[in-house]
Amino acid sequence: MDGVVEQLRAAALAAPDQLRAASEAAVHWLQSHLGSSPPPSTFESLASTVKDALPGAAQHTSHALPFAGVLTLTTLYWAIAIIALALIPLGFAPLERLTRVVPSRLDPFGILHDIARAAAFGKAGINMGIMKSRNRRSGYYLFDSAAKRQGDKAMIKFESKTWTWRQMHKNSNRLAHYWQEQGLKRGDVVAMVVPNKPTFIEIWLSFMAIGVTPAFINYNLQGDALKHCIDVSKASRILVDTDYVENVQKIELDKEIKRYIWSDDMSKGEKPKEAKDFTVVTADTYAKQSDERIPDKARAEIAWKDPICFIYTSGTSGLPKAAPCSQAKFVTAGMAYANYCDFRSDDILYTPLPLYHSSAAFLCFGSLLHSGVTMALSRKFSASKFFDEVREGNASVIQYIGEIARYLMNTKESDGDKNHRVRMAYGNGMPPDVWMNFKKRFNIPVVNEFYAATESPTFLFNYHSGFSNFGSCSIGRESPFGRAVIGNVIVKVDPDTQEVVRNKKGYCVPAAYNEPGELFVKMDDLHGLVPAKSFQGYKGNKKSTSDKVAQDVFKKGDSWFRTGDLLSLSAAGYYKFCDRLGDTFRWKGENVATTEVQGAMNKFDGIEEVAVFGVKLPKHDGRAGCAALEAKVLEKLDLDKLAKHLGDSLPKYAQPLFLRGVTEIETTSTNKIVTTNLKKQGVDPEETGEDKVMVLDKGKYRPFEKSDWEKIESGGASLRAHGGR
Repeated sequence: MDGVVEQLRAAALAAPDQLRAASEAAVHWLQSHLGSSPPPSTFESLASTVKDALPGAAQHTSHALPFAGVLTLTTLYWAIAIIALALIPLGFAPLERLTRVVPSRLDPFGILHDIARAAAFGKAGINMGIMKSRNRRSGYYLFDSAAKRQGDKAMIKFESKTWTWRQMHKNSNRLAHYWQEQGLKRGDVVAMVVPNKPTFIEIWLSFMAIGVTPAFINYNLQGDALKHCIDVSKASRILVDTDYVENVQKIELDKEIKRYIWSDDMSKGEKPKEAKDFTVVTADTYAKQSDERIPDKARAEIAWKDPICFIYTSGTSGLPKAAPCSQAKFVTAGMAYANYCDFRSDDILYTPLPLYHSSAAFLCFGSLLHSGVTMALSRKFSASKFFDEVREGNASVIQYIGEIARYLMNTKESDGDKNHRVRMAYGNGMPPDVWMNFKKRFNIPVVNEFYAATESPTFLFNYHSGFSNFGSCSIGRESPFGRAVIGNVIVKVDPDTQEVVRNKKGYCVPAAYNEPGELFVKMDDLHGLVPAKSFQGYKGNKKSTSDKVAQDVFKKGDSWFRTGDLLSLSAAGYYKFCDRLGDTFRWKGENVATTEVQGAMNKFDGIEEVAVFGVKLPKHDGRAGCAALEAKVLEKLDLDKLAKHLGDSLPKYAQPLFLRGVTEIETTSTNKIVTTNLKKQGVDPEETGEDKVMVLDKGKYRPFEKSDWEKIESGGASLRAHGGR
């Protein structure tokens, strides 16, 4: 392999433009030959395509890449790919490291990246096959096996304390026996309202041991949202940490639900001795229970499709929806991601993310169970304490989500920025305008970005190593073969209605390269090989479930999962995240991406957090751009300079026509900005109340008065001159 890499490297250095042209032509050739049968076995057609793509190939100079060289390198490239594919079933470990060994620039089709991913998932599939043959279709067995292997090695670090694998195994066994005494059994659902701490994991492991399904509820929820989440879970019990008992006591629950209060020395509130209608559970409650492992018969009837937990969607568009997460998905995610990231025995994974969400629960904790590494757990994210906790936990890998990287970049630079041993940051949602600056400032050589969703049946990965811009700011990569096998397709979306475009035959239309469209995922389990590749719907919400499934997409009777995300795909196979469907809006005949506007505003001094969305206006087509900032931030800004900055940074149609000062920017627990209510309110003075609203008028922002709104309503004022084209 080293010899081939050197040849490819030499070719790229000799004539990068020619090699790039050959690569792009070859990618197009591959796509045109991706029918039901595999590509031709010879390279004659490919060679012809490549030759046509190289102007003057026959008269190459000493600085040009000879055509024979291109053909030879292409042949060698495919030979490596074919051999590597054949080795996947054998669990050939180095295949997962292809994306580290071969630079992305030298993988023009992205197929080596696919092979690395396939090796990671292939090994997970083999292990799951073995587990199935032994009737061990439960995530519990990952933990049980790891605990026996790791013994007294640290499993969890939390606020200067350490829990070993053996200790956690015994504690969870005792608690599992207690739950059995309480009458809990396989198939029961328990609503869990517990914050980040080791006992969250202990509780979950105890439920795994007896086949009970926890519904992980955001402990920050109150009132109707909290009641909705508990109700929709159909839980027979609720377990709430003592710090959040009051929130549960304030809502009316089904009288049949048995209530428990969890209290330990990591809870911050008073330790309740008793509470009306609640049973208090402390360490003493189950201390005398047996620490023997729960017999296998308690898990004998568990199937891969059975939920290991319920995780709620973030609720950016309405009340949270409960997504059942199968045993297969948990095991696959944990195994495959640990394999793909190549976690080492001495790695310590730091996560400040909430355990009630899939990123921390599956891709940190799940990976932990498979790899046997250590988790450094934070109670919650804090930008000012982030690297202090990383150093305290001696973490080598950190997990991020959403805008965490931006928040860290907004902290004051210090000598401690590079004082750590972090070799990798992994997660999803790294802002493109922050990506490279984050790596350089904190000297973190690898950003391992992924794309997935709690209920989604697909995964994308982008292992971006080093400090080259090539491949950065991408959420994943796939070759044409990978897309065909996995079933990922980006389809055209009407920019006005945001509905998918269908042709005269009624079928969807694939988007062109670099054209934003909605990602669709084929709904199948790859002939039973990948049980995790399925969409199980939302518990108690048939409408939302049906809305997520598109029928008759490319042929009669087929079914595809709708991600609701606008992505684009480059010819090199890199996916870019554009927006959530519904967040992109149309103004003056142009598409405006909220991420682009948000990125421009975040570069202006004094702005750290901003919500960008489109608002409907009477007598106007489309939606006008509006940016919401905290009122105290808006008051301090030099709005003339801001208007000039946005004018220099954005197309005229993309500049926010309105600015609105709000008490606070609403976000989900995973740092996603919520704009649902802001969109509904728009800039109607009757809806915005006391909030200060500014309008862009002749290149400057001025107060938006009620009289301005009345003129718009009557059709007497057009905003074309203000912010349109």
